[in-house]
Amino acid sequence: MLAAVTLPLGYTSGKEYAELEWPIDILITLVWVAYAVVFFGTIANARRRTSTSPNWFFGAFILTIALLHVINSAETPSRSGR
Repeated sequence: MLAAVTLPLGYTSGKEYAELEWPIDILITLVWVAYAVVFFGTIANARRRTSTSPNWFFGAFILTIALLHVINSAETPSRSGR
C-alpha cells in the first residue's frame, strides 16, 4: 500500500532494484521477520517431528527473500565533497 502511494509520487531512494524509502524498507523487513518467527515457531512446536519437503522450500524462500531485501536495500554512505 505504501509503495503504491510513494512510488508514483516520486518518493524513491534512487536505486534501480530497491526503490522504496527506508521507513518502508524497515516495515517490510519487520513483516518478513514476523513471518519467519511464525513459520519456524510453528515447525518447532509441532507435535510430529517429521519434516516434509515443502517445509524446507518455504523456509528457504523466507530466508532468501529476507536476505535479498535487507542486502539489496542496504545503503552505503556517499563521500560528499569528493
